[in-house]
Amino acid sequence: HTANYIAHRLKMAGQTRKIFTDEAVKLVFDFTRGTPREINNLCDLSLLIGYGKRVREIDEKIVAEVIKDTVGVS
Repeated sequence: HTANYIAHRLKMAGQTRKIFTDEAVKLVFDFTRGTPREINNLCDLSLLIGYGKRVREIDEKIVAEVIKDTVGVS
């Protein structure tokens, strides 16, 4: 489960609250096909964009922006 994997990685980094919306997690899964390294890369960049935008939650719009910016796909 991508959601569990993301939650585990965030917990290991000291974050206990849910940061990625369900829609964002679905998009992460759809794009990465559940590959851990790809999940890590996409989530890391999404968190960076979210930090720059000063948001408390990563939604599917942020994930889609990262996908578009990194691979040119919308």
